[in-house]
Amino acid sequence: MSEHDYVHDEEIEEIQGLARAIHGHPMISEFSSDNGLTFANLGPWCSALVTLPSLERVKFGIQEPETEDRHALLNLEPFKELLRTPALRVVQFDDFYFTNEVCYAIANALEEGSSITDMIFDDKCVFPDGGRAIIANALKTNASVIKVTGLDP
Repeated sequence: MSEHDYVHDEEIEEIQGLARAIHGHPMISEFSSDNGLTFANLGPWCSALVTLPSLERVKFGIQEPETEDRHALLNLEPFKELLRTPALRVVQFDDFYFTNEVCYAIANALEEGSSITDMIFDDKCVFPDGGRAIIANALKTNASVIKVTGLDP
C-alpha cells in the first residue's frame, strides 16, 4: 500500500465517521468544503450530505488538476444525487477544477430535475473545452434555476 493510499483510506474513514455523526441532522443547512475536496473524496462527502434533509446550500472547491485516467473511474452518482435533493437551493463552486465527467454529472442532475435556484461559479473555476456549454445546455431545460453567476466564458 502506498503512502497516498494510506492517507486516502484514513481520510475516507474520517469522512465516514463524520457522516455517521451528522446523518439525518435536521438543523444543518449549509456545507462548505473550502478547497478540502479531492476527486477521491467527493463521492463520500456527497453521500454524507445527501442524508441532511435541510441542506440548502453547498460550496465546493477542488484544486486538483488530474489526468483523465485517474478520475475516469470516479463514481459521480452521489454527487448527482446530492444535486437532486429537494432542499438544496444554492450550489457554489469556488476554485473548482471541472472535468468533462463532472460537467456531464451536473448537466444530468439539472436535466433530471433539481430544486436548485442559484448556481455560482467563481472566476477561479477551470473548465475543460466545452465544459461550460455542457452545463449551459442543461440549464436551458431546467425550470428551477433562476440565477447563474460566472458561467460565461
